[in-house]
Amino acid sequence: MKTTVRLASLLPVLLLAGGMALAREAKFLETYGDWNVFTFEDDKGRTCYVASEPVKMDGNYSRRDPPVAMVARFPIAEPNVQVVVQSGYRYKKGSRVDVDIDGTKFSLFTHGDSAYADTPDDDAKIIRAMKKGRTMKIRGTSTKGTWSLDTYSLKGFTRAYQAMIRACRGKSRGKKK
Repeated sequence: MKTTVRLASLLPVLLLAGGMALAREAKFLETYGDWNVFTFEDDKGRTCYVASEPVKMDGNYSRRDPPVAMVARFPIAEPNVQVVVQSGYRYKKGSRVDVDIDGTKFSLFTHGDSAYADTPDDDAKIIRAMKKGRTMKIRGTSTKGTWSLDTYSLKGFTRAYQAMIRACRGKSRGKKK
């Protein structure tokens, strides 16, 4: 349960860093395999997200905060689902994060301690690969030049993702495009 509490606290902090209002404490809904589902509400509406920690961590770092991979559905007009990776450190400015899902490769841009897909279409491609995949490997480089390679299990991701979408269905204040 300690992991669940830590994962629940990550997205509101992420949103604060991104300029959105800080939400009330996230509410844990369910665990599916290695993925946890959460919701929280603020003045913009309900945000839902799934999150997981790596099953294996490698690298040449001396210490870092706990890494996490997330997919969030925000209360805005579609496209409103985003992949977010936090490797537990600030990324090297201008660096890219490499994502490998069972041999299918993606590249994320970095900003501070988070990495994101370049476009909503890229988010959708990554999510499709996550639904079909077994493992996801994420490699990033810190501002100190150290690297990490985290391996995530995708067991339960599809069911967790579906639960996240159900939890936020009809809760967006944005209009569909």
